[in-house]
Amino acid sequence: MNKTQSKKKRKKTTIKQFNKDIIGSVIVAVGIIWMISLFSFQMGLIGSLLRGVTFLLMGFGGYFFPLVLIGVGIIFIMDRFNNKELEKSVIILVILVSILIFLDGRNIEVRGFLDRMKIANALSLSN
Repeated sequence: MNKTQSKKKRKKTTIKQFNKDIIGSVIVAVGIIWMISLFSFQMGLIGSLLRGVTFLLMGFGGYFFPLVLIGVGIIFIMDRFNNKELEKSVIILVILVSILIFLDGRNIEVRGFLDRMKIANALSLSN
């Protein structure tokens, strides 16, 4: 009995690790596609939609978002002995938001959230 339980436990751990590898690979692939869509105008409708939404929501910081996605995917792939991927991912996202807030702090003359969104929309349309 002990031998079969050990095999089941090992199989369950292997499947769990395989799932983490797949999730990490998908996140890295999405990050790479997102990065290509930011720098290339030949990605079609989806690429232009991604580019527009990214720059509308994040402005210049939109260039950092695909790097964060790739970093989170690598954390999922490389971290095989520790289950703190979610914690590390949240820390990376908090750092990204902090950088975005710091970059937005330069625009002191703009008051109000709606004014910031209008200016961001105008800048994203003009690239």
